[in-house]
Amino acid sequence: MSIDFQKEKERIELKHSTYVGSIGIYMEFSEGIEDAAFQYYLYDGIRKEEAVNFIPSMFSSIVEDQMKDQKSLEIERNLFRISNKEYVFDIYVYDDNTFLFDWNPKLDELDAALLLYYAWINLSQ
Repeated sequence: MSIDFQKEKERIELKHSTYVGSIGIYMEFSEGIEDAAFQYYLYDGIRKEEAVNFIPSMFSSIVEDQMKDQKSLEIERNLFRISNKEYVFDIYVYDDNTFLFDWNPKLDELDAALLLYYAWINLSQ
């Protein structure tokens, strides 16, 4: 039997935090990212102004985690793979007001970063 220490660490972290709500992101576009239309679904008490703050923080957290010793993150991916589906990000908060998040396992880290990046741009317009 092998133990996935990263999954075990995540399970322990989630156990010592409080679930506060979820943000669903749906990105739809036909030909290019400039045509993208975003819909946001806020679950269990997350407010719009919180989503505006959480999304760039989630993006930054994923990028920081993925980059490690690299100088840049190579995100050259086909956006059609992650469009036209709702992806839900669950938000958890610790007692010291720091947060962590979890999402649908069908979305890998780089796709999550890509989705959050474009959502962040959309929200900042």
